[in-house]
Amino acid sequence: MWAKLTGRTFASLDAAETAEEAFDALVAYARLLDADLVSYHHFSPPFARGPEEILIMSHGFPKDWVAHYREHELHLIDPITAYATYQTRPVRWSDVPGLTKLTAEQQRFMDSLYDWLAPGDGKAVPVFGPSGRHGYVGIGRRTPFSRWSGPKLRTVQAVCEAMHLRVCEILLRGLPQDFELTERQQIILQAMADRIPDAMICGLVNLRPPALASAIERLLRTMRVSDRPSAVLRAQGLGLVD
Repeated sequence: MWAKLTGRTFASLDAAETAEEAFDALVAYARLLDADLVSYHHFSPPFARGPEEILIMSHGFPKDWVAHYREHELHLIDPITAYATYQTRPVRWSDVPGLTKLTAEQQRFMDSLYDWLAPGDGKAVPVFGPSGRHGYVGIGRRTPFSRWSGPKLRTVQAVCEAMHLRVCEILLRGLPQDFELTERQQIILQAMADRIPDAMICGLVNLRPPALASAIERLLRTMRVSDRPSAVLRAQGLGLVD
């Protein structure tokens, strides 16, 4: 039964055409777990030039809390998301203060959260995507929280990761790209991302060193950047290179 419900969630994610629809599929899955709080942070990589550097969606949290969180950019001090994004396994929200040293500002954040949340709790789930598009999923409830463990927790993590990757697919195909590259420029760009020496790039694109230098200068102007690292970072943010 559990596998069947999880399979339906994957099907809903595959059918999602917007980030909101993908998040709704995750919320529906969370309800199957008897959870009523869901949050999602999607962090854009440098030079992605998307509509937002961070996409935040939530379900079940008070509207005034969510508005305050966004207005004051509390994601910059939220110790739960900060800790989770450096982990590979889910962690309980309430365990975070004991796992990392909090600043006074972070402690005030946790106190404010648990003034509203207690005795509830949840799981902080790190999620990872292409080209540095990582994120965070929180799943919990306002009443005493079930201690998922073992295979069930791994399944929850897999569903969260699938949701995040679907959002990545949706956002990448809609990112603003104000330039077009020739086939040769794409080869040069990928080679720079792979840190291939210029001498070998010359062989890849059949250019002599002076001509390659000129081609790279034109590539940088086309991408509206001033140096190679910036070109690679922007290309990664747009999903143009591996």
